[in-house]
Amino acid sequence: MSPVQAVIAKELRGYFVSPIVYVVGAVFLLIFGLLSYLYVGFAGAQAIQLMQMQGGVAQINLNDLVFRNLFASVRIVLLIILLS
Repeated sequence: MSPVQAVIAKELRGYFVSPIVYVVGAVFLLIFGLLSYLYVGFAGAQAIQLMQMQGGVAQINLNDLVFRNLFASVRIVLLIILLS
């Protein structure tokens, strides 16, 4: 094992022994789940509106409605978590 790998292993062991990693992970998963729920609900409402306006033949792109916005928001959340 190289010295760099030994240092990485020691640091990771130190992180996962303390409960702070589990708390930060749980908070991140809670925020990610809440954002996912909100964006999927928003996409559903937008899809219904599009179908009503276009007579039931709307072309709905899930990537634009859900995933792009979700991962843009999660990017900000990850930056906040990593900087704290």
